[in-house]
Amino acid sequence: MKLFDLGQTASNGIQNIAEAGNRAPMVSALQPLVGSSILSLQTPLSSPLLPGTSVTVRVTVDAAHPYLSHAWMLGRTNDGFGGQNSINLFDQVGAKTYDVLGMDAGTELNSEKRGFLGALGGGNARDPENGVIRVHEGITGRADAPLSWNWSNGSIPASQNPVARVTITPVDVPMG
Repeated sequence: MKLFDLGQTASNGIQNIAEAGNRAPMVSALQPLVGSSILSLQTPLSSPLLPGTSVTVRVTVDAAHPYLSHAWMLGRTNDGFGGQNSINLFDQVGAKTYDVLGMDAGTELNSEKRGFLGALGGGNARDPENGVIRVHEGITGRADAPLSWNWSNGSIPASQNPVARVTITPVDVPMG
């Protein structure tokens, strides 16, 4: 199940995740597919996951539903998100780690002004872009958002530096 495509317009679900961290539209769109093309939906986080912290989520797959897709908000952007599409868990042998790049939903111009970034306490004003999903260029520090929010390490541009690392480890199915 693909949640997004580079170069395509963001779905309502991705737009809401990217702009406000609101997963309800995505969950509503996918819920009717549970039991047919989707085995299950999980929404494990109810609060932000801060830099340097982690979360463990256990998912169950079967031969008819071997894929994992996920999407989440980049909290210090006005329309940034991260995620992956259709990771085939049946192809995995042992643990595998994926670097996840930040994505720009293309739904708002990339403003770093207080009024456009909820993380600065200034609200969530909209400045529609009507663009397409692309790799996010990061925080520039040219307005109210501090450059320290950028995920670039200085030598690698933000568009090539991961915002998250996802490790998938197969576990035995509990008996009983």
